[in-house]
Amino acid sequence: MTNFLTKPNQVLMAEAMATSYKLKVGDTLTLQYGPKKIIVTIAGLLHSTDDVTGASLQDLLMTDISTAQEVLGMVGRLSTIDLIIPDTPAGESLLKQITDSLPPSARIQLSTAKTSAVTQMTASFQLSLTALSLLAVVVGCS
Repeated sequence: MTNFLTKPNQVLMAEAMATSYKLKVGDTLTLQYGPKKIIVTIAGLLHSTDDVTGASLQDLLMTDISTAQEVLGMVGRLSTIDLIIPDTPAGESLLKQITDSLPPSARIQLSTAKTSAVTQMTASFQLSLTALSLLAVVVGCS
């Protein structure tokens, strides 16, 4: 597994997925993103200890940032960084340090904002379905 961070174009794959495709550590895969193709080597397998973890790893390939940037055509750029920061004073201090070190074009979006947006979209969809249901009842009664 040491090759994962020391050699280019290495990936980690879920053990269950490797088994289903009869792949093993050291085998190569050809990834295609749009017209671009890149050959990667399986550096290690991710073993899940429970069904929830297994389901989340099911279709996942994990790689280092430089390989991901090359595959996605984003060399030298990042689009997203996910962080888990504790909701404590120390966590708030860390978040401020991170914010201060980011370029002006970067923004921090808390996961609660994403959750709120999804909740609002779901509520809007449910309202639309209710309105259409009522319209169907009115038309049916005519």
